[in-house]
Amino acid sequence: MFIPVAHRERPFKPELARYVADIEAAVNAHLRAHPDALIRGHARLVQTSEGGRARVRLTHAFVGQLVVELVEDDGCTRITGARVRRRLGLVFALFVVALVIIVAALTAASGDVWSSLSLIVAPALMGSVLIYGNSPAGEESVARLLALCGRVDGRPILGRASRPPETRPSESGGRTARVDAALRAAPRVTSDGYRHGEGKVVGRVRRGGEAVRALASGRPCAYYELRVHESRESGWTYMGTLRQREPFFVEDETGRLRVAPSGATISTRFDHGETYLWSELPGALRRVLEEQALCTAAAIAERRWLWVEEGVLEDGESVAVMGASRDEPDPDAELDRGGYRAHAPGRRCLVHAERAPLLVSDHPTCL
Repeated sequence: MFIPVAHRERPFKPELARYVADIEAAVNAHLRAHPDALIRGHARLVQTSEGGRARVRLTHAFVGQLVVELVEDDGCTRITGARVRRRLGLVFALFVVALVIIVAALTAASGDVWSSLSLIVAPALMGSVLIYGNSPAGEESVARLLALCGRVDGRPILGRASRPPETRPSESGGRTARVDAALRAAPRVTSDGYRHGEGKVVGRVRRGGEAVRALASGRPCAYYELRVHESRESGWTYMGTLRQREPFFVEDETGRLRVAPSGATISTRFDHGETYLWSELPGALRRVLEEQALCTAAAIAERRWLWVEEGVLEDGESVAVMGASRDEPDPDAELDRGGYRAHAPGRRCLVHAERAPLLVSDHPTCL
């Protein structure tokens, strides 16, 4: 049975040979301090054409074996893999001996071997596995093995990888639910001749400039919304939301409207979700979460799970939109040079206003 182990991805000092020697020294120091310890260590450094590589094995007579794979990059050590393999052979051997004695005693008393076996063997074996698998002694021994691999910047290099909660956080209603309700109730109108707040326009998203790149999925889009949840003992805890938007167009069969999304309330379906350990986060996403303080120090130190869900407005996607309208010059149109009354061609733009808030949704019921 293997136990998942979380480890640092970033390289750390010292060099590989020195790090392996430090682990061996830590094991020897542990044995001197605890002469009856059940821990033994073995580290071997292998030089290859690609650079230094090593495999460290730390063995606990009761728990099993910790195996750590390491490489050397530019004078620093990097862990590429780690796992704990639990050893059940010794436990089963002890139970088998005990069961043989018990069965022999019961058989001598009752004369029925099979009934004695059925009453004792199966429940005892199941109980031994359950007790061993959840025993505090086993967890404590695993922690000791991991601790021997050292710390960097005050944090353990290796730790137990927790399991994410089974249930996913449900989509929140509130603000976005009110947006969808308002758009469902609004009459549908076309983009040509749209007037201030008279209804909703349904069309396809057309990007107005450089695309936004969604953090989790990497999809090009006009808008993304990213919700971050952190695993706690009680389940998933909402940490915060990241949003980025750029102006875009909504195009229907009669024309198109420019949407200036500043101040808009946008409801988008969350169609992408990922579960990460902190150390496994993509670099761009990790940097943004660090900058926005959307991950606690405990999540990093304890290697908690993060659940990230993402919704986007992609090019070509159908949306419903309504809000205040205004006319503005169209920089993409050709200038009318028809005399002294010539003027720059205009276009209609939807903006946010207090009396006519800008609402956008890609929910099918709003289209």
